[in-house]
Amino acid sequence: MKAMIRQRRRASLPITAAVVAMVVTLSSCGNGGGSAASNGSGTAVGGNLTVGDPVALSNSDPIHAISSRDQSYLWTVYDTLLTFTPTQMEPAPGLAESWTQPDPQTLVLHLRSGVTFQDGTPFDAAAVKFNLERDLAPGTTTVGLLGSLASVDATDPATATLHLKKPDSSLLLALSDLPGMMVSPAAVQKAANSLSTAPVGAGPYRFVSQVTGSNFLVKRYPGYWNKNYRGPDQIEIKTIGDPATLVNALKSGQVTMAINVDPAQLSALKAASNLKVETDPSFEDIPITMNLNKKPLSDPLVRKAISLAVDRNALVSTAEFGAATPAWSILPKQSWAYPAGIAEDGRNVNEAKQLLVQAGYPDGISFDMIYHPTSTYRRIATLIQSQLAEAGIKVDIVPHDLTNGAPEYLSGQKYDSELASFGGRQDPATAYAALFSSKALLNPGQAVIPGVDDAIAKANSVSATADRKAALQNLGKIISDGTYSMVLYQRQLIVAMSDSVSGYTPNILGKPKFDGISVKN
Repeated sequence: MKAMIRQRRRASLPITAAVVAMVVTLSSCGNGGGSAASNGSGTAVGGNLTVGDPVALSNSDPIHAISSRDQSYLWTVYDTLLTFTPTQMEPAPGLAESWTQPDPQTLVLHLRSGVTFQDGTPFDAAAVKFNLERDLAPGTTTVGLLGSLASVDATDPATATLHLKKPDSSLLLALSDLPGMMVSPAAVQKAANSLSTAPVGAGPYRFVSQVTGSNFLVKRYPGYWNKNYRGPDQIEIKTIGDPATLVNALKSGQVTMAINVDPAQLSALKAASNLKVETDPSFEDIPITMNLNKKPLSDPLVRKAISLAVDRNALVSTAEFGAATPAWSILPKQSWAYPAGIAEDGRNVNEAKQLLVQAGYPDGISFDMIYHPTSTYRRIATLIQSQLAEAGIKVDIVPHDLTNGAPEYLSGQKYDSELASFGGRQDPATAYAALFSSKALLNPGQAVIPGVDDAIAKANSVSATADRKAALQNLGKIISDGTYSMVLYQRQLIVAMSDSVSGYTPNILGKPKFDGISVKN
């Protein structure tokens, strides 16, 4: 029997919740509890889930996590202040069971009672204050996502009040991402860097062990606040970088689920018996990011020439085996905030050469580009190198790992560019801020892009749908006109699993969650 293949259409993406005076009270969606509970289809919820992922966790401390794939690991240990609906990207209750916004520059979080961190420390408003202030520390991944936050008050144990420098309509969904992941204050105070090796959160799973670049093991936390939570009893995520090895591990039962599967393996998966395969649209972009402070990439003519020399259609068909869509923006075209009217130039090698001459490089240019050392990224990098060479652009491709090469690049100390993936963000403005604001960690060397910080502030200062859309489209146009990032295409998320696995629900972010999954071990 061949594998069952399910393909989902990309949902049209709605507006995010506006920052206006309102009261939101939603109940948590419970669906039964306990590892032996039924999920309504007669299948027991629980079992041990072993996941294969080609990309390792970069850091288990949310403020230092730099990979777009980290959330799948971190969501097991850390609950967030807010969550999001999987297809519509709307804010939903998390550790904050409701929230009020009495004015555009005040957000009041009403916290769940009876919540503890996995070390027994109570979760309360003081813990929220500790976490959000920690998020704002210079050099963290999270500081650029909370640019509007001025201060936090622990009004009472069950109420945290956030005071903003300016209105910020992206803040609610930012609190469902890395900034909203609550860590145990006691664990940090005991050893400041301990979370990088031994995370302690308030999520459904407690950390057991990890081997950097190899595996990550968690088990159900008996004291988890949501007694209706459904999921495996144990989750182990193994790093298996070679795509064929990952598929063979799934076939042989060494893993029961494979996420972020290389599209080159689709035919092998389709031919396999007792496997299920999901291909779903996602926010995941494959861009070439650049250090805009370094020559020759600081020149907009050079960046435009590189963009024109790349053949996006060939990359999609050859590197991704058709499981992607050519792109020119970090937002998918189905997004309500997509910058209409931006240039979507096809490949033009002659024009690329002419732009290099105008920029003062008649003999071409050279720069280096780091990439994650997997066969997938090596395939993409090699194709780009070959395409750019035809325009007189020499690219030195350099494999790197997340713990060494990426920090050197992001700090501006070393390397010119990076071929990577960007998993998007729940809110469009937050996505732009994560990559392009002058404080963003993912903006190498924190280059100041003219007009971008003001455009992000404008997009977050308005709440009406039409006003937000106009501001975000203007922001996207600034990025496009200056070729400040070179998005190549948007990927589909490919997840494969054995027949013993049920209950998986994809989300439009393209970052798998393991909630609701059961395994017949």
